[in-house]
Amino acid sequence: MIPAELLEDPTFTQAVELLKESAYTEAELAGHEKYWDIVSTQATLLKDAELKGIRQGISEGISQGVQQTRVATASKLIQLGFASGEIADITGLGIEDIEALR
Repeated sequence: MIPAELLEDPTFTQAVELLKESAYTEAELAGHEKYWDIVSTQATLLKDAELKGIRQGISEGISQGVQQTRVATASKLIQLGFASGEIADITGLGIEDIEALR
């Protein structure tokens, strides 16, 4: 029995865990190590998935921003009297998209 106030100290708690591990049989120690390997692998996979989602979100946001800028530019060029073909060349939008803005 370990007094609760001693377990509040992280260093003491770590020492108790190491003491418990030292009493493991080889099979228990192998199981313990396998468990932590699995936990570590899961944490890595989760972090990778989070980073992939963040990258995808940034990429989609940039694409949407570029498209909005093209549409805004096309709208301004329409107001200035540019022809649809010229606007398509300048903005990269399709003629159909430009005509839909008129």
